[in-house]
Amino acid sequence: MHTFLSDIKNVKNHYEQFPYPKYPLFASVPKEHTYALNLQSLWARYRQTWISNQHLKRTNILLAGSGSFSPYPTAIANSQSRIYAIDLSKKNLFRAKLHSSLHGCFNIRFFEESLTNICKHFPANFFHFIDCYGVLHHIPSPQNMQVLSGLSQLLAPQGLIRLMIYSKAARARIESARRAFKALKINNLNTIKHMLRRSSTLAELVENNFEATFDSGIADMFLHPYSKTFTFDELLEMLYQAELTPLEFLHPGREACLLQEIKRVRLLEKQKKLNFNFTLFASKKNGMGNSDAVAAFTSKRNFFVTSNPMLRSPWIKDHLLLPGKFGIKNPALDKKFLSSFHRIRDIRDYDSSSPQLKLYLDCHFLVKFHQIVTGDLL
Repeated sequence: MHTFLSDIKNVKNHYEQFPYPKYPLFASVPKEHTYALNLQSLWARYRQTWISNQHLKRTNILLAGSGSFSPYPTAIANSQSRIYAIDLSKKNLFRAKLHSSLHGCFNIRFFEESLTNICKHFPANFFHFIDCYGVLHHIPSPQNMQVLSGLSQLLAPQGLIRLMIYSKAARARIESARRAFKALKINNLNTIKHMLRRSSTLAELVENNFEATFDSGIADMFLHPYSKTFTFDELLEMLYQAELTPLEFLHPGREACLLQEIKRVRLLEKQKKLNFNFTLFASKKNGMGNSDAVAAFTSKRNFFVTSNPMLRSPWIKDHLLLPGKFGIKNPALDKKFLSSFHRIRDIRDYDSSSPQLKLYLDCHFLVKFHQIVTGDLL
C-alpha cells in the first residue's frame, strides 16, 4: 500500500510539473473535428438507437483522467450533456477549466481526485459514456484493474466506454529508453531534448510521434514515474475481469469483423509487427439496459440513417480531410452527399450497396439506427 501511494503521489507530482497536454489556451477546436466524441452518433453506431435532443440533457459523460485539454473538445461535441472531468493533478484541471471557459464551455464539473476513489463520488450505472484514454497504463497494478472494474460499475447498462492503453510491442523501445534515463538518473527535460537532437537513435524513437512536438509530451514519454505496457491478451483479460466486452477496435487498418480484428492483432503481435497502442470501444457484458428505455422507431428490419451532428455546419469546407478516428482512412468530405442526410432518412430510399454510403458509415460521417430512445436511458 505504501508503494502504491508513493507511486500515485509521484504521478501527481509529474503532472503538476508537466500538465498534459499543454496546448495554447486560445487554440480552438473546430466543431467538425470532434465528430468521434459525439454521444448521439456513438449511441447510434454501437446501440443502433438515436437519442433525441430532449434526452441528451439527461446524459452523463465521465472523463476518467481528463488531462488539461479533453474537457473542451468533449464539451464542444456534447453541449447538452453533463460532463464530469476527473484528474489527480490540480494544474491539469486548472488549465482544462481555463481552456473550457475561454471557449464558452460551461457544462463541465471538475474533480481533483484519484480514479481509485471514483466510485465514492457517483452512483452505479450513472454514466452513459466514459472516456478513459491513455490513463490506465499510468495507474500502478493491481489498482489499474480495480479502477477499470470501478468504471464498469459506474457505466450505465447500455453505456459506452472508450479505452486506450499502451501496447507492450509498440512501446518497447520508448520504455527501454525511459528505464535507461531513470537508471542513469537523467531527469531533466532540457537534457533529454538535447539528447534527442544529438542522437539519431533517440530521434528515430520519436519520429512522426505527435507527443514529441511539445515539452509535456516528451516528459510523458521519458520522464513519467510510472508506465506499464500490456500484451493484447492481457488487455482482453482485463476487460473480462471488469465484465466489459469490446464492441469495436479502432486500430489502424482494423478489420470490420471483431473476431477477425482480434486474430489480426494477435498475429501482428506474434510476428513482432505490431506498432500501435490498443484503442477500443467497449460496453458491459449483456448490457441491454431497461427494456422500456428503447421503443421501436419502426420495424427492426428497417434502418434509418443520418449525418453525424458535428458535421452539419454550413461553414464546413467542401473536400475537408478530417483525421481518421475509427481505424480507416477518411475520404475528403463531400458536402453535397453529406447534406442529403442532415435529416433522418429511411435507408431504403438509398442504394444500400453504395460504396460512398458504406464508407461514410464506416468512418462515422453517417450513422444508422433502427430505434429511437423514448424513455429512461438506463
